Amino acid sequence: MTSVARTAFDCMRYLPFSRGLAIADSYLRMSGSGRGDLREALELWGGSDNLNQAKVTLSFADGRSENGGESCARAAMIELGYQIPELQVEVPNEIEGGMFRVDFLWDLPGGRSVAGELDGWGKYLAEDVEKSEGATSASEHAIQTMTAERLRESRLSRRLEVMRFSYQQARDLDYMLRLLEGFGVPRASCMRNVDVRRRLPRWVSQSGRMT
Repeated sequence: MTSVARTAFDCMRYLPFSRGLAIADSYLRMSGSGRGDLREALELWGGSDNLNQAKVTLSFADGRSENGGESCARAAMIELGYQIPELQVEVPNEIEGGMFRVDFLWDLPGGRSVAGELDGWGKYLAEDVEKSEGATSASEHAIQTMTAERLRESRLSRRLEVMRFSYQQARDLDYMLRLLEGFGVPRASCMRNVDVRRRLPRWVSQSGRMT
């Protein structure tokens, strides 16, 4: 058992659900060892405090999440009781060819699909403008990036609806509730009576299983 796995285990036990999920996602993404080490930690320290919280957090962890912001957004979806999306799904570009990848994707009844996209300022800022194609200044880099994003979204919109939100908005559960409802994302059938003020959803039993 590595010290990193123990640290991740402790974070899942003691941090609020959204932060613990971000740590668990990051561990799975970066360690390449799958859930084995974290499951071993659950067994090794089975008498630890807040073990139920660690179990639930691990049950939702997914190494496909690319950063903490995406993990935070998914935690909000889980806490609010919405259907968990597929992550990092490739969508064909039917005009220029190639593929786009979206952060979140819901395939809904009636043939509708909704993509969730986490927006961050980092992609609009260039520390080294020479790395940006043809850009001679940070402002030109930002313009190029925004133009590319608009083109990308216009291509995606041929196949699906695009729901964009920022990290700050993902942390606002009231906002995410309105956003998910507005785009018609369905509630998960097994998730009910969610109390967003708690660290864990109310539908999680004391045994760590969904009820």
